[in-house]
Amino acid sequence: MYLGKLGFFKEKTTIEKQQLIKYLNLLKSNLKNNTLRFQICILKEELSLLNLFNASRQKAKKQRLSAKLKFTMRKRRAKKRFILKNNRVKSIELRQEILKITPQFPAFPELVINKNNTKKFKGYARIKLH
Repeated sequence: MYLGKLGFFKEKTTIEKQQLIKYLNLLKSNLKNNTLRFQICILKEELSLLNLFNASRQKAKKQRLSAKLKFTMRKRRAKKRFILKNNRVKSIELRQEILKITPQFPAFPELVINKNNTKKFKGYARIKLH
């Protein structure tokens, strides 16, 4: 009783309460740290998954762009081939027409004699070229 009157038990209970509060605070901080760590781990995993997803998206985008580039390059080459082919055909046709117009062996010039007798010119000759 004497100790009770001195307040020993009250101090003991307050000390126990303080120790309990400290212990609970420590547990609380550990739990917070653990949950934060857990959340950080989850976020890191999600971020890595997003990065993988983005990497795969970027890879797919690069593949699409390269496919478009290849397609346009093939299209341009085909267009060039078509233009060159048409030009060759036209040039060959032009060459053939030129060959048709001008004979391969030029004819000898002909001597044409004017048979009309006039007072001024009593007959003249001129050269006719084909």
